[in-house]
Amino acid sequence: MRRHRFLNWALWILPAVFFGVCYFLLTATEEDIAQGAGTAPDVWSDLVKCFFYNARLADMYAWAVINFFDYQYSFGIDTIFRLLDVIAALVMLWLMVRIAVGEKVKFELKNALVLAGIFLMIFLTPFGYTLYRGFSMIHNYLIISLAALTFAWPFLCRLRGVQIPRFYGKWWVGLAVGMIFGLSANFPPLAFIASYVVILVRRVWRMYIQRQRLSPSKIWAELRPKTWEVWMMGGMLASLVI
Repeated sequence: MRRHRFLNWALWILPAVFFGVCYFLLTATEEDIAQGAGTAPDVWSDLVKCFFYNARLADMYAWAVINFFDYQYSFGIDTIFRLLDVIAALVMLWLMVRIAVGEKVKFELKNALVLAGIFLMIFLTPFGYTLYRGFSMIHNYLIISLAALTFAWPFLCRLRGVQIPRFYGKWWVGLAVGMIFGLSANFPPLAFIASYVVILVRRVWRMYIQRQRLSPSKIWAELRPKTWEVWMMGGMLASLVI
């Protein structure tokens, strides 16, 4: 029993320790310095330049805050931003666990094992380094991951027949989440649209295989989007236009 309790605590704490040590001891990379690390902050100018260069929300944040980071950590204002990075990374992991288990995340060993598995999968892939090598990449991919997970969460819940979190039922939440996701990166929204279409086609095909009468009204009843889906997809498409 004590071993299980110790293992449970260790698995929950280790990701926080990893990100804390990594983000506070990380030295600025060449790309960080090229973007302005250690120089006088000029947040608004950096935001405008990045918007006309790329218009990705992740890049805009990375360009705007990198000036506050010194080449190596010394107690100052970058403490706030490094701490925000740690929190963002832990929220990202929590969202992954929440989506994986399909229910509220409890402080239990089975959920800790899911967390450990996700943590290992991230850093054993060829692209895991984007979350620990250079703030220019960390800021980019943390925001992209958080936006994608927050956007995909209710759709995955509906697909699995799990109750959708209540706050997605508010139109302004759906619109905001959709717009943030659409602005976060170039390709994830396009990949989501392709996946969404494939799932819709699969639903119709399943009805055909089951030899159901495919009348227009029945197809519409099967494929009709929920109100929150309309707001989220609308926000995403509006951002894609931008």
